Amino acid sequence: MKKLFILTIFYFTSLSCFSQEVAKFGFSMLQKENTRLDLNEKIYLKNYFTNINYKEAKEAFLNGALPVITDAKTIKRALNPPDITHLKRDFSKSPFGIIDKEYYESLPLTSVMKLAKAYYSEFVEIEKAQEENMRNISKAIKVSMTPHFLKIQDNKVSFDFTVYNLGLKDIETAYGNVTVVDNYGNILIQGNYALDSGPYEALSVYQYKDLLEQKIWSNSNVFVMTEVDDYTVKKLKEIGSSNLLLKYEPNRIIYSDGTNLIK
Repeated sequence: MKKLFILTIFYFTSLSCFSQEVAKFGFSMLQKENTRLDLNEKIYLKNYFTNINYKEAKEAFLNGALPVITDAKTIKRALNPPDITHLKRDFSKSPFGIIDKEYYESLPLTSVMKLAKAYYSEFVEIEKAQEENMRNISKAIKVSMTPHFLKIQDNKVSFDFTVYNLGLKDIETAYGNVTVVDNYGNILIQGNYALDSGPYEALSVYQYKDLLEQKIWSNSNVFVMTEVDDYTVKKLKEIGSSNLLLKYEPNRIIYSDGTNLIK
């Protein structure tokens, strides 16, 4: 009789665990009056389905309350999806943020929660990286050549390049050494220039992610002009802008709040 009692307890415990594991996710769980999920779980899911962005989610965790949402279109589309199929993988691929309701509500709740938490954690790590960049001037700002990088008029040479602010604060001005070399590393132009057409806004966590994934987009373009001798003009024309490389070494950054980062 004692053995039977133990087996019975084991059976019901196992059945209870199994029923929890196979509980399906439903978008109705995100509704305010639904108590199936706690506050934090709702924040993770609303962030994952872009009902609130990372900043709003972070504030919601800190304040212990969901923000007042004025645009809940993505969730409404999930509950009343149009006649197209688009699984939620990367919302940047769909300007309307279409969610495949049938697909997600076929998944276990635990699986969707795992996706949502991983999605939020990814941006937590990105924000940490941005904060760390502001402690190292060589990582705080980057530049890259634009398609129309080089223009020559007489002995005046102008460069057009893109500036990426990889920290968390806007940059007002940046000073640094700009070097233009050929494919063999020969220096053609070198000088210390002020990038003073700011402010250069800090990248959002989403833009930073795009940059890491090498997606094409632009933050802020900078135009720099200098004068060179006839020999350098001749070399630049012979080589062509497609065979030039741009190097940038910042030595001082002035942020919009007045603070400085110095090499």
